[in-house]
Amino acid sequence: MPVPSCGGLPEPWLMSHVMLRSPADVIAAVPYLFGFHPADSLVLLAFHGKRIVFQARADLLPASDVEGVEAVGARLAAITSRSGPAGVILIGYGPEPAVLPLVGSVGSGLASHQIPVLSVLRVDGGRYREMLCDNPVCCPPEGVPFDPATTQIAASATFAGLVVHPDRAALAATIDPVAGAGIEPEIAAALDRLAALPGGQRGLRTAVRTAVRQAFERYMNGGRLDDDEVAWLAVLLSDVVLRDDTWSRLVAGRSVPAHEEIWRDLVRRVPRRYVPAPATLLALVAWRTGSGVLAEMAAERALEADPAYRLAQLVLHAMRNGLPPTALDGRPERRLRRRRVPRVSEAA
Repeated sequence: MPVPSCGGLPEPWLMSHVMLRSPADVIAAVPYLFGFHPADSLVLLAFHGKRIVFQARADLLPASDVEGVEAVGARLAAITSRSGPAGVILIGYGPEPAVLPLVGSVGSGLASHQIPVLSVLRVDGGRYREMLCDNPVCCPPEGVPFDPATTQIAASATFAGLVVHPDRAALAATIDPVAGAGIEPEIAAALDRLAALPGGQRGLRTAVRTAVRQAFERYMNGGRLDDDEVAWLAVLLSDVVLRDDTWSRLVAGRSVPAHEEIWRDLVRRVPRRYVPAPATLLALVAWRTGSGVLAEMAAERALEADPAYRLAQLVLHAMRNGLPPTALDGRPERRLRRRRVPRVSEAA
């Protein structure tokens, strides 16, 4: 089975040229879909034809938490059903007693939506086992030894320069604030520059488009913005009209790693009050290119800085209710006003 793209999005790496020929290949691909190595987790990959149309990860819950396990299973199945998959693969990470309750709950929920479970894999202690197979010849009870570093998936990812973080916390740390004195003097100078900018709204659009274009050129060539440039872009993007103009122009182009790196760098370097715009742009870019976990983290980071930041609220809510990233292409807040976002209670 050809390796599909994540969520039906543009291929984030060389997955379009790699084949998943075995359970080992499927398991090896998971860290590159999420950006980190899952642990004590249940991963769901939903397929339509040869493409992954939805992916999700949930923490394992204690078997004693029956209500919690049932709620997670029902919610995950309901959200998965919105992508219209032909089938699902479940992968549990952990010992069997910890994995089985959530596998059973999700499986029951999927069955209620007439979604077949194609395979249930369990990964633990360097081995995997197909839990739907009771043939000891092909599915030994002790599991099959597995080293993801030796797979074609890992080789292709290494060649593509991809980095997989050891766990979710390590991925989250990539958008932590940079320690140091900060750029408050540069922000003050940028505000003075903004006040003196001629041309009204047209002058502002020209300024932000120029700043973003220069940033892309810099990061595409392995450089980064200096503090004055970061401050100028941050001040411009604090205007939601300019932020949306920037997003609409990003959507019109081809997604490249530099897009993500620009917004990640800004999120880490700007003062807290300027975090929401670049964090939300990072969320939108990451979500659109298949990095759903990073997208969720970035949206949460925006809301930590400003709990009322509307676009970050919409991004997070849309992601958690199974809407595709294309729902936010163009001018995202306008698009979502036209397309009703389901309430959380409706997805449960």
